Amino acid sequence: MKVGRSPHRHPGQSVPAFFRKKKYCDLTRRLETICADFQNRPMDEFLRGIAQTCRSILLSHSVAQPIFQYSRHKTHKDQLMEHGTKKGTAAKNMTSPKLIPYPDEAVHRLSAKKMTSIISIRVDPCGRLWALDTGEVAGKRETPPAIHVIDLKMNVIIRSHLFKEREDYDTDSQLSTIAVDVTSSNCEDAYAYVTDYVRYMLIIYSWRNDASYRETHNFFHFDPLFGFIINNGRHIHVRHGIYSLATSPVDRDGYRRLYFSAYASTMQFIISTKILQNKTFNYERPMYEFKVMGSRGPRGQSSAASLDEETGILFYTLIAKNALGCWNSFRGEEFSEKTQGIIVQDDTELSYPNDVRVDKTGILWLLVNNYIAYQLNQLEADSFNFKIFKGKVRQIIRGSVCEEV
Repeated sequence: MKVGRSPHRHPGQSVPAFFRKKKYCDLTRRLETICADFQNRPMDEFLRGIAQTCRSILLSHSVAQPIFQYSRHKTHKDQLMEHGTKKGTAAKNMTSPKLIPYPDEAVHRLSAKKMTSIISIRVDPCGRLWALDTGEVAGKRETPPAIHVIDLKMNVIIRSHLFKEREDYDTDSQLSTIAVDVTSSNCEDAYAYVTDYVRYMLIIYSWRNDASYRETHNFFHFDPLFGFIINNGRHIHVRHGIYSLATSPVDRDGYRRLYFSAYASTMQFIISTKILQNKTFNYERPMYEFKVMGSRGPRGQSSAASLDEETGILFYTLIAKNALGCWNSFRGEEFSEKTQGIIVQDDTELSYPNDVRVDKTGILWLLVNNYIAYQLNQLEADSFNFKIFKGKVRQIIRGSVCEEV
């Protein structure tokens, strides 16, 4: 596993061996893996949402049966645990705790037509969990795509906004990611941004108005030079457009900036949310509000990003490299290969890093799901195909090009 500054390292810095099952390796204190006993241990807000997301994927697509293996170790007041799921029969001496449906089992029944297939979640500072529902099961649309908002204190759905066909989405639309834009001081002025990577659209939803609309732009399209993705010898060819979203801290004008990129692309873009929230804005005229930041370099396709507001670091998955990348927005440097770093990289344990998120406590969470192997029906029964990693931001960036000034 490669850890630290990329492409160069400090003199004498060694590359640590990755952990082995049930054995502890601190990875130079940079990365930790966790196994969540979802049935018997309390979870933080993000992990609770991840549990439901994993459950939806497992049940909707029959990818794997949940099998958890974990061990507990204490070091520097941290608890290291390991978690994963295998396809097939449970190995000997392994427990298999059930995932807990959230907020309850009833809303996930197809007959209820409430929550069908959750693909992306975000927790806002107002104590609400936003869940993007594709409405699809096994490629068939059972319900309209929707945003469900859950009160994390009451554990109940407080609003479900169903998108309108032909206005917000088309029959072949594929929604993938949700980003939430709100501050704790003004919870009613929340906005959500949702990607449609097939129609190359961005759906904008206003909480105050309970209304949505969509916009398009050339930057939302895929790059034909980067639609061929190779991961561990497996390859897929895609035309996926806008996919990855991340929001900046609030600027002086009271608005954030939205970082976005297409799945089949290495380019990173940015736009002020002031433009996105203006429904009357003419997106067809030539304009300069949409900015080109730069490229993530060869094999720099990304499926997700998250910006840590404390350090200003933009973290992003690198799905062709099986790595987690970073760029420090507070340094005032251009977005280039020289100013970007690799936090961690491993072709075995990080096979297809699918999603990344930084929570309000400064913990980074990384979801790995071996997606391309699943798409090609090549999941290995004796491997842990679905994993969640976590690490403290200020620890994992230490010694990297993204380290704080």
